[in-house]
Amino acid sequence: MLLRSHFVFFDYEEPLVFFYLDYIAVMGLFVLIGNYICAGLRRSMSSADKK
Repeated sequence: MLLRSHFVFFDYEEPLVFFYLDYIAVMGLFVLIGNYICAGLRRSMSSADKK
């Protein structure tokens, strides 16, 4: 509340390369989850059309 505490913890001792690798890993995780959700929806929609 009122910006007294920070939500994100930044480790200033961590090298920049590792920070970017962590960021890319989390982004890739969400991309894969979204991809699997879309593929499942497409599969369920195509099977519903065949009925």
